[in-house]
Amino acid sequence: MTQVPLATPLTVVVVTYDSARVLPALLRSLQTALAQVPVAQVVVVDNASSDGSADVARQEMPGATVVETGRNAGYAAGINAGLAVARPDSDVLVLNPDVRLEPTTVDRLREELTRPGTGIAVPRLVGDDGTRSPSLRRDPSVRTAWAEALLGGRVAGRLGLGEIVHEPRAYERTHPVDWATGAVMAVSATCRAAVGAWDESFFLYSEEVDYCRRARLAGFQVRYVPEATAHHTGGAYTEDPSLWSLVVGNRVELFSRHHGVAAKAAFRVGVALGEAVRAPRSPARRAGVRAALTPRTRDPRAVEAADDHGFLWFAAQDWWYHNQAHSDFQLMKAVAEDRTVLVVNSLGLRLPRKGVSTAPWRRILRKVRSTAKLVRRPVPGLPRFHVMTPVILPFYGDTAGARFSAWLVRQQVRVV
Repeated sequence: MTQVPLATPLTVVVVTYDSARVLPALLRSLQTALAQVPVAQVVVVDNASSDGSADVARQEMPGATVVETGRNAGYAAGINAGLAVARPDSDVLVLNPDVRLEPTTVDRLREELTRPGTGIAVPRLVGDDGTRSPSLRRDPSVRTAWAEALLGGRVAGRLGLGEIVHEPRAYERTHPVDWATGAVMAVSATCRAAVGAWDESFFLYSEEVDYCRRARLAGFQVRYVPEATAHHTGGAYTEDPSLWSLVVGNRVELFSRHHGVAAKAAFRVGVALGEAVRAPRSPARRAGVRAALTPRTRDPRAVEAADDHGFLWFAAQDWWYHNQAHSDFQLMKAVAEDRTVLVVNSLGLRLPRKGVSTAPWRRILRKVRSTAKLVRRPVPGLPRFHVMTPVILPFYGDTAGARFSAWLVRQQVRVV
């Protein structure tokens, strides 16, 4: 058995939102599970709970660092807030508040992180009644979407075709996996440094899929450790239309970011079909159909967070063809270091007119090329900096056409 280096510190990050009922059990189990960890820091990040979760954390674990975000920032943003106060050289254990750890769980996960090439370690999850939870996953694909739609998730999983891994043998041995439920996830310090922050555009659900994918692309394995056990209560999100629509919408969004047009369309239709087949018996599935076929559905609780920390900037210049060193662009790039920014090329896209503008056709072609870029993240190292070029109709002045063009721009910005 590999000995965990005693010099390796550990930071535990727990993200809470109205978690006062379940949090004490986690923190009590955590005190026992951390008994053999010489350097451990516990950070509880509270996303504006209304039930006193932050006070519960302080009472149950006085030595914990409690970070109050002041808003319902989402799970990924909560993790990032916790990591912001963590030692940069520490391994990290990310926990849902509704889990309880067995006494040896932390030691076993940290031990697995010492295996060469391992970046993330996940435990065996069991329900409150002790039955094993199917927590392992395959990467989403067109095949998994259609297999689950036509066969159902359980049958497709047992046949090795679905996203959820249902084969019992997969839960009996330590091995690499594509990803796993993010209720309990240990991340090595080297993996943290290579992968970076969690993607806050996923307010809830799919953030762990994205993080595991980026870890694997960076050369790290995600390893399942059955000897490490955690009890997970979980939530009935499959029965809640708003939560289930968020699950479905984020699945489609994540897949769409990394695949071509044909694959995206096939995946979307497959997911929508699976929801539609089950829609007659479930309001949540009916919401899932809408989420699969429309732009990503956001949990209403995310609106406050987005309003609080995003910037929408209507630029008089065109990012793609004007001087990118312009003060407006430099200001927005600086803001994008820690806030989400959408720069809209709008006022600078008035179409040239014959007899008024020089070289009108060359200028029109330039505008078309800019519009064809749609939405981009053009600055390496600034994933929160976005540039959008909307379609603008060539109507000006106080006319019905100009008003329609302005309305059209507003709708495009709203969708993005």
